Amino acid sequence: MADADSDTRHRLLEAGLRLFADRGYAGTSVQDVIEAAGVTKPVLYYYFESKGGLFQALVDQAVDERLRLMRQAAPPGKRTVEALTDILAALTDFARRQPDLLRLSFAVAFAAPGEMPNGFRMPPKIGESIRFIHELIAAGWESRELNNDFSAGELAEGYFQLIQHSVAVAVLGARVPPPGLPPLPAPSTPHRAIELFLHGAAQKKEAPARAARVTRPLLVAALALLLPLGLHAQALKEKAATDPGVSTNVVPTAPANAMTNGPAATVTNDPAADLTTVTPVAVVEPNLTAVAPVKPVPVIVIVAPPPVAPATGLTAVTVGAAK
Repeated sequence: MADADSDTRHRLLEAGLRLFADRGYAGTSVQDVIEAAGVTKPVLYYYFESKGGLFQALVDQAVDERLRLMRQAAPPGKRTVEALTDILAALTDFARRQPDLLRLSFAVAFAAPGEMPNGFRMPPKIGESIRFIHELIAAGWESRELNNDFSAGELAEGYFQLIQHSVAVAVLGARVPPPGLPPLPAPSTPHRAIELFLHGAAQKKEAPARAARVTRPLLVAALALLLPLGLHAQALKEKAATDPGVSTNVVPTAPANAMTNGPAATVTNDPAADLTTVTPVAVVEPNLTAVAPVKPVPVIVIVAPPPVAPATGLTAVTVGAAK
């Protein structure tokens, strides 16, 4: 008895889906449905109470299956990029297998209020599907697996657009084009489509960034060599001012420890602050007393970063959503 009930309900759903997808809700009568299913009106009313109840059951079925496939494709612990790829593949395959069910979903999304049955309610699992994608992308954004140049909301919006496009192309591809119209171009696979979304269509230009990275070490090395020489000359000048026996024409030379006995200065880098501190070592001359070490000298090294394009709604497709 249970099998017979299940079969009868299934036949009503199949007949209603086919008719609603082809004619719309208003263009389909109860008589059309029962004739296509091979049942009587009381049977339809027993399972669904009304034509509107049958329509509601079909929309709920489409939304439930969509959410089930999304959760199956993106279990907990799966990397964000892999999950987004597998979700797109699963939903595109669903659209190819059940084009009428997806057409019905599109019809609900774009229908005028009078085209829906009285008492129709949007399935709550639509909201669950939206939250599922937002949470998945937010997790990838927080872990920096996705490009932080865009907000998590921008990335989610771009991904939803990709899903809708892929599903729509799959539904249209399942139908024979009207005479006189060329066939649709072969769609890209979901994996190629998600690769374009994640990595972008624009060429990456990294040459300026490499040039900026080379500048800093060279500048630091030059400062480490020249700063002790300048301090040594200053020390001689100050000593000559207080000791008449010291000639002011002495040509300053690099201290011995600058070339032979160790580094003339120590260099400390702080990449976070773009600050380089050079600390000279005390300078000692045969005819001079030791000069006290000079305080560390902070040197600001300015390295111009590569230009960053401003984020817009379409930029994610151009430069890529992946980090």
